[in-house]
Amino acid sequence: MEVKEVWDNSLSFIRRNISSMVGYNTYVKAAKPVCLTNGVFRLAVPSPICKNMIELRYIDDIEAAVCSVLESPVRVEVIIASDEQSINAAKNTAPEGDIQAKAHLNPRYTFESYVV
Repeated sequence: MEVKEVWDNSLSFIRRNISSMVGYNTYVKAAKPVCLTNGVFRLAVPSPICKNMIELRYIDDIEAAVCSVLESPVRVEVIIASDEQSINAAKNTAPEGDIQAKAHLNPRYTFESYVV
């Protein structure tokens, strides 16, 4: 089953379990499926506010819906869609490698270069 199909099937389950249609329409429907890798279902959202609201209020319902559709335990991760590096990294996660490169940190910003 493709991630879009999983997400579409999950939305009907989520809609039944969320009491606020405004929250559902504003935050949950704004999320787009990115990938399903190593038991992690990734959703891209348009803004940090949307990400925070989903993580604070709706993540449990979303995880339950996705697990129900897939009939297996998965974890849902929310990323911001405007961050192309996060989306590409989410699609191509590798278990090994440089932590700094995975976190998308600027190598110029270190404790050694910090000026008070």
